[in-house]
Amino acid sequence: MVQPGDKVQILYPAYVAGKTTVVLEKETLQDGSKTGYWLVRTEGDGEVLVLLAKEMRLLKST
Repeated sequence: MVQPGDKVQILYPAYVAGKTTVVLEKETLQDGSKTGYWLVRTEGDGEVLVLLAKEMRLLKST
């Protein structure tokens, strides 16, 4: 299971597949509900993406 601080590799979408990212946190809506998506930040360019757990592969757990 993915946790904040974990390093993961993006599997999908294709335009960022293969990039290494750090998991930030679960996406939370203004009403406090969780969406099932994770916020991740790519290494190098610092791009923030929103991904499902099945769209990434765990590389290193914290």
